[in-house]
Amino acid sequence: MDYGRIIRESFEIAWRYKSLWIFGLFAGGGFSGFNWNMNSGNEESTLQNLDQYGAAAPDLILAPIIMVGVLIGLVFLAMHLISCPALIDAVNRIKRGGGGYRLGESFSIGVDFFWRFLGLLLLYLFAGLVLIGVMAGIVIFLGTVHLLLAVLAALVLLPAALFIFFALRSQYALAQRALVVRGCRLADAVSEAYLLFQRNLSKNLVIFLIVIGLSIGIGIAAVTIWLAVGVPIALIALAIGLDLWPGLVLVMLLGLPVSVVMGGFTGTALENLYTLFYFDLVEPSAPAAPADRAPMYAAR
Repeated sequence: MDYGRIIRESFEIAWRYKSLWIFGLFAGGGFSGFNWNMNSGNEESTLQNLDQYGAAAPDLILAPIIMVGVLIGLVFLAMHLISCPALIDAVNRIKRGGGGYRLGESFSIGVDFFWRFLGLLLLYLFAGLVLIGVMAGIVIFLGTVHLLLAVLAALVLLPAALFIFFALRSQYALAQRALVVRGCRLADAVSEAYLLFQRNLSKNLVIFLIVIGLSIGIGIAAVTIWLAVGVPIALIALAIGLDLWPGLVLVMLLGLPVSVVMGGFTGTALENLYTLFYFDLVEPSAPAAPADRAPMYAAR
């Protein structure tokens, strides 16, 4: 397993096919939001402004605001569940289908796989909640016996919880690829993901740590950019005497394009890692297929 090549190809594909950033923006977790601090140094004044704003807003508007927030969340979830299979399909066509990628076709594949990806997400979420719930129940039960037993149980179960997160995250990513690349049923994708994880435990651990490490590195880079761009904007806003809310609107307007570009590129590159890793697991020595032998998809 050549992890260096996987990383290099992931970023090369993300950079070469910039239209994939549309999918990567949602598949990779959404915006790399810019949270610049517009504090002028007078915290008391800022808090008073927020209190006055909150007091002026009637309680009746809270329900519509919450509803709008829920609707936006559902839209982003739907786009995530469409963008994930679309991005996997696009990389599959680029890598194994001779580069015959079209944005519209991959988006159509994403729509077709929406319900299967929703079922897959709910399945692994349920499994994770059940396992974590069982461990929490053990700690709580032992806590009723003696506090020391609860502390010892928590120390023992913490590594188990980390392993569960690693196992479920890895198998979830592999099952996603199996669904799209092989066009199989949900149960078959879950079974294949379990076998690939069980037989390649160390390889899964390495790619898992690589994804985490790159995510941390990208996060540090994003914070650096936020500081480099955000501080001058904050200083300009303060110099011209902007209040809190106009200043925040200015920051959002100026930072949104950069945020979208960053989120799209990095989200695409990070998601590509698991797709290329999956290819190497199922075809460790197979050469890239020519365009006329691109993987076929099962009838949906």
